Amino acid sequence: MVELKALYEKLKFKEVHTFIQSGNVIFKSTKLETAIIQSIYDGLKKEWNYDVTIIIKTPNQLRKILDGNPFLENRAEDIKKLYVTFLEEAPPRKLINEIKDFKPNNEEFVFKGKEIFIFYPENMGTSKIQNNYFERKLNVGATTRNWNSLNRMYSKAIEVEAM
Repeated sequence: MVELKALYEKLKFKEVHTFIQSGNVIFKSTKLETAIIQSIYDGLKKEWNYDVTIIIKTPNQLRKILDGNPFLENRAEDIKKLYVTFLEEAPPRKLINEIKDFKPNNEEFVFKGKEIFIFYPENMGTSKIQNNYFERKLNVGATTRNWNSLNRMYSKAIEVEAM
């Protein structure tokens, strides 16, 4: 993560902070989202030959995601069983409809724009609906984070935004 932080600083982002060992980076920039994504993608490709999905969220966007979890509305689910998959782009309705009823092990997922809220009543590690499932079925890049990490990331993003 030290090298990742150094790369972001080299790319001229400000107040760069890495967050846990998951590739999450919190930073400030005045660039447009598309320019940020391209800059990071090019930097990762040049530095380490990484070809990865880059997803950017502002603190306000994270707050809306945290406030909009359907598994916390009129339900009392264990937050350790909640995840969010972030998609590069909203998939076509046709592809969503093809998988929306797939619920192995009573797992549930709900699409909201470019996010998929997931509830794993048993164990995420053995689930058939993980990040690679969504990428394959929806033909879109994705990354998944657990609920606790998202809350911690949001808190750190607010802290950095105030700097």
